[in-house]
Amino acid sequence: MVSDPMESFSRPRVAAGVLFFDHLGRVMMVVPSYKDHRDLPGGYIEHGETPSQAAAREVKEELGITPPLGRLLVVDWAPSRSEGDK
Repeated sequence: MVSDPMESFSRPRVAAGVLFFDHLGRVMMVVPSYKDHRDLPGGYIEHGETPSQAAAREVKEELGITPPLGRLLVVDWAPSRSEGDK
């Protein structure tokens, strides 16, 4: 019996974040209640979401605003033995 070749594919955790700058060029950081450090507004992408949709949802959830979001700036890969590919 032939196994499903997709079983060997990576199933990475994917996240989206947003960079907001004020008029002085400072970057906005948030202090999530579930972390002990500052971070960019954003979070993990849910099944079926695009990165843009996830970024907009996370900004709405974390900041309560729905501003227009710009283009994709960066893609990063962070392999982790304990958490898998991210």
